[in-house]
Amino acid sequence: MEQLNEKEALNFFDNNMWKEMSFIERARFQIYQDRLCMPFGIFHEAVEKSLARPVFDIELALNRDGIKKDLGEKEGE
Repeated sequence: MEQLNEKEALNFFDNNMWKEMSFIERARFQIYQDRLCMPFGIFHEAVEKSLARPVFDIELALNRDGIKKDLGEKEGE
């Protein structure tokens, strides 16, 4: 996935472009970005709803590859 630069990430965030996305789309998009492109709470909610389980903040930081794998297995949503 192509990384957004700082200006693009701020534009995405400020213009609420994430509102057009489903929970799984939000989670998959943000987990692959190096810059936060939506409010953290929105991202966190999207991951939890997509995985149908609680996800601790620390897991998003320390188990990013595991979250990516889990989100990748949620096809068709």
